[in-house]
Amino acid sequence: MDAAVHTVDTAIAAAKRRADAWRAKLAAFSSEGVEIADLIKAFPGIDQPNSAFRIELRLASLAIATKRPVAVLQAVEHAQKSPELDFRRFTAMVQDEQRSVDELQGKRHALLVQLAELRLRAPTRSFTDRLLTQGEVNKLLAWPGRLRQLAAEETVAASELPDVEIGLVQ
Repeated sequence: MDAAVHTVDTAIAAAKRRADAWRAKLAAFSSEGVEIADLIKAFPGIDQPNSAFRIELRLASLAIATKRPVAVLQAVEHAQKSPELDFRRFTAMVQDEQRSVDELQGKRHALLVQLAELRLRAPTRSFTDRLLTQGEVNKLLAWPGRLRQLAAEETVAASELPDVEIGLVQ
């Protein structure tokens, strides 16, 4: 189990690193809006369905989904090795792990929401060349829908039920 836990923890660490880097890129955008070219430069592949960016989003989801049961298994294994471990400490360990995973999932979701709500602007042109072609206008108008679709496709539905329910029989 140690090798699997290490792999999952490595994936979680990579997902946290990527989420922080993505959020920093979003924070660097002007409140007046961002050009599509700058968006694609900051998030290479955001405009392609099977790009590295999308795969990294999906890997983060997989790492989150895998970490939840692994954290419970780790806590159970630790409790079996240390019988002196009391129940409160056991549940606190499980809750701490779940809280950390929830935080990562929240960051990922916030990133997708921020992308979907991103204000886009027309490409900067010289003073004499302010007009956009019809194709450029259509491309610009299509982007908000594409970003909302990305957020919808990559958002993981969070369950209202806890991952684990521990009951004691007296």
